Amino acid sequence: MALNDYLPLFLRNVKEFGIINSAFDIENEEIQKAIADFMKENFVMTAENQGLSRMEKILGINGEGNSVALRRYNILAEMRKGKQDLISLLMKFSSGVEYEFTDEYNLKIKVASEGREYLPAIKQLLEKYVPCNIALDIAQLYATHLMTAECTHLQLNSYSHKQIMGEMELFFKCNKEERENREMPVCSALKDENGNIVMWHIRHLTTEENEDIRQECMEEKGGKYRLNVNKYLNKITAMSVVYPNLYDADLQDSYGKKTPESLLKAIVDCPGEYDALVSFVQEINGFTSLREDIEKAKK
Repeated sequence: MALNDYLPLFLRNVKEFGIINSAFDIENEEIQKAIADFMKENFVMTAENQGLSRMEKILGINGEGNSVALRRYNILAEMRKGKQDLISLLMKFSSGVEYEFTDEYNLKIKVASEGREYLPAIKQLLEKYVPCNIALDIAQLYATHLMTAECTHLQLNSYSHKQIMGEMELFFKCNKEERENREMPVCSALKDENGNIVMWHIRHLTTEENEDIRQECMEEKGGKYRLNVNKYLNKITAMSVVYPNLYDADLQDSYGKKTPESLLKAIVDCPGEYDALVSFVQEINGFTSLREDIEKAKK
């Protein structure tokens, strides 16, 4: 945009201002071009001249005679090699040291209690080798008051102070494995285009979800509250099914059902297959067969 366009309307037609601004426009274009070139030379994928030469000098690369594309490739390869060297270095630490790249430019180091003797050496080494464009965060894992707040004094009494501060980290959420969904061929009447029975995806319920369902299934009889076992089993089974989505409105409409529990029974209309699914859900959630336990109790 020409400088003259920034003037008020009543000044734009003044000849002297037009001549002055035209002279400035030439210089301004050169300045804008220089700024754009400077920005371009700061990034590998856009640099062409000085920027590539500067990066090659820093990384010790001889790019003489190579095309711009090849020079960029060699620079990126050397940069990635540096990161791989850093990862190799991190992997040589003891088992009490964990690392995580929270994103491309942030490295977080966690030193557990058994690795705390390495902490000074780790700090010194990483500060020397971690590139300047990566932010380094080194922290030691302790069991904080917040982490142990849910434990009673009686529960903690069997642990020494050292154990609470160190070994309790085994119970930290970050050390807890994620339970993966399980697959099961539930309904033999449902097959894919290759004639194979469609695999259903079943998930683990949380303790809180299970408690909420149990509360829903408690019924009062004669002044006492008892668990409606069939209702409970139907609910935990339906809630455990991830695929197919039993909450999908179109799927419910296709069977004329309004709840996940009734839809599940409509889809799996073979009693033996339904019982097999119920037993599978109980198994992956750590239960023995509730129906069997009740029958044994009656005897």
